Amino acid sequence: HSLVLVGGAGWKVMVVHQFGNRPVNRFVYRTGYCPGTLVVGFWRHFVGANGGYAMSKVFNRFRLLAGAVIGLALAGAGCNVLQVPYFLFAMEDPKHEAEIQKVASKNKKEERKVVILTYHRLDLRPEFINSDRELTHFLERSMRQLFELNKEKVTIVPARKVEDYKISHPDWHESELASIGEYFKADWVIYMEINKLGLYEPGSGGTLYRGNADMTISLVDVKHPEESPPPRPFSCTYPRENAMQLTTTEKSPAEFRQVFMEYLGKRISWKFTSHPTRDDFYVDLPANGNR
Repeated sequence: HSLVLVGGAGWKVMVVHQFGNRPVNRFVYRTGYCPGTLVVGFWRHFVGANGGYAMSKVFNRFRLLAGAVIGLALAGAGCNVLQVPYFLFAMEDPKHEAEIQKVASKNKKEERKVVILTYHRLDLRPEFINSDRELTHFLERSMRQLFELNKEKVTIVPARKVEDYKISHPDWHESELASIGEYFKADWVIYMEINKLGLYEPGSGGTLYRGNADMTISLVDVKHPEESPPPRPFSCTYPRENAMQLTTTEKSPAEFRQVFMEYLGKRISWKFTSHPTRDDFYVDLPANGNR
């Protein structure tokens, strides 16, 4: 991490997340007026055995240490040190907006209801049997966490009720999505069609993991389906091409599949609500079992 204080008409506190030599995130907090100009440099480099999970915990510790450095710097320049905790903790982290459309209402008091539907083709590989249910589970969990973080009033139809509907309507995927949404009295339908899933790096002979997915994601406005955004293609790999890979001796196929499906759930949840910018980095770190 790098921490830089730049004075002038006001103080700016810049926190840059850095992994290796690549900056991946930047937060800028602005304090009150302070006379003079002062630059205070602070460097802390951390690479933990737990990857992103450890680094997300370290971020909060870093704020405490940064607060001490900022406090000393501001006190020396005649600023009110009591303002430091506010700027370090009261201000929210920067966020990316929903990639497709936010499903929560603009009116914070108004509640919205969402139903998640997932469909996979019959020619998926055997290791991805029931992947539709697993993906729905992780997407629902990630969305609930983000709704709570963003203080949004959105309810999700329980997956068990959706599965019961699929069983009683075996041709459900041929129906109009808006009509299924009306059945559940939902405001939105999130529909994921899985075209392809894989676990291994091509050409590795099944010795290196590289999760890959090809999907089509739709968001349907139940009351005004003609105003729904167009379906979006979605494809990704995990870990990314420039990231460390896991071998089949480190994790079983079932363990890596779970990690990969959880990753997909997080990535897809970003399409329907905002998420902290730092998650762009942490979510892509390869898991190593310490979760």
